[in-house]
Amino acid sequence: MSAHTDLQSVACNLCDSNSHTRIMHKHGYIIVKCNGCGLVFVNPRMRAEDLAEQVYGEEYFGAERGYGLEDHFSDRSRALAMRWGRERLDWIEQSAKPGRVLDVGCAAGFFLLAAKERGWDPHGMEISDHAASYARETLGLDVATGEFSSVDPEPDSFDLITMLDVIEHFADPLQALRNAHAALRPGGRLFAVTPNFDSLAAKTLGDKWGLVEPEHHLFYFTPQTLDAILEKAGFRVAARRWPLLGLNDLLLSAGALQKAGVPMTADRKKNLRRLVRGPRNAARTLMGAADSRVLAPLFARGRGVIIEVLAEKA
Repeated sequence: MSAHTDLQSVACNLCDSNSHTRIMHKHGYIIVKCNGCGLVFVNPRMRAEDLAEQVYGEEYFGAERGYGLEDHFSDRSRALAMRWGRERLDWIEQSAKPGRVLDVGCAAGFFLLAAKERGWDPHGMEISDHAASYARETLGLDVATGEFSSVDPEPDSFDLITMLDVIEHFADPLQALRNAHAALRPGGRLFAVTPNFDSLAAKTLGDKWGLVEPEHHLFYFTPQTLDAILEKAGFRVAARRWPLLGLNDLLLSAGALQKAGVPMTADRKKNLRRLVRGPRNAARTLMGAADSRVLAPLFARGRGVIIEVLAEKA
């Protein structure tokens, strides 16, 4: 936590309650669970107006501060992101034809490239001007810089809105979802992806779970609280899936080593990652394939490390 940053106490974003129970402490932040609805969130937390400057700068996209997106602009990251984008579009397009899509929190815009390949009309919004500029200037994409929960979107203007690993970052996820509802055309779809706080990895690793990063992951959703906030924003959940059980998190992550008793400082984690990058990436690729193709279909329902939800504008 940055010592010079003012923190702000907030009510529950889902039910507006100020009654909560402290469940975790990490990096100088407290994570609480609402006593009214069960939503888990950081409280107190960094002020919304400080996030763009102090969290989502250039270093976030190189993972130089121990969190963020490792080598996000590299060819390897681009290839992986586009492969995941195509796989997700395979699922989305089972019930939605290509049309006008807005990717909220689009980072460098790699998902939008995958959507453009498939005949979608791609648009993006990204809080980091560093990433948004890359999408505009290098990839030629229509990407605006801004924080989606604070904009006034054009109504009935998109057929699909995607929030890929972004809803947990919003200072006001309920308002962001309401904005998405307003921006979608009647019958439009929202596709949201977020870590699952009810996952096997989250329950096993606790505060050692790598996705517990309270400076920028402000909310921690379960299938129940995600459904509840979507419904409150006016959506009807049409389908959900858990594409990974989380084998890499459970066996190959720094958090797993810490849980096993191996000391793991931020510097040691960076050095270890640098030394074994090639073998680590190969092992994670193999384990991820086994996870998605074998373990997830059998065991991940409700316990998978990621929740993917397709919701319809009600």
